[in-house]
Amino acid sequence: MVRSLQSSVATCGDPCLLAAAATVPLIIILWLTRWRGLRAVNVERRVLAAFLVGMPLVYVARYLFASQGHGADFGLWVEVLGVFIFAVLAVLCVKHSPWFLAIGIGLHGLAWDSWHLRNSTFMPGCYAIACFEMDLVLGAYVAARVPAYRRESRH
Repeated sequence: MVRSLQSSVATCGDPCLLAAAATVPLIIILWLTRWRGLRAVNVERRVLAAFLVGMPLVYVARYLFASQGHGADFGLWVEVLGVFIFAVLAVLCVKHSPWFLAIGIGLHGLAWDSWHLRNSTFMPGCYAIACFEMDLVLGAYVAARVPAYRRESRH
């Protein structure tokens, strides 16, 4: 009984579970910003840029969670490199073009999630699949919103 409870508590702190739960407020925020119209487009774009930065952080956290602090090896540095790449794309989105956001979110799904699905020993396959699907849908949403983001940035 105690062992079962301990594993349940450990699972509740799993970065994948926390990330999945974080999609609920993200969807609510996107719905609210759409409802508010052009006035909230800048907020939406910045929230999605923050989401793009946060996506690879889940992989770093899951790596550390699975390794239970057994030191940094090459795998951890690959995950940290992912944080850097997607953070750069998020900054480029905010500073230059919203297309960097659509590309970054889609690229996360097509490259990062699909690679981890086949090659990762620490990332659950169900999470990689769900993240892949979410990233493709969200990337398509952002691509459809690019005209609104551009209109807003001209004002």
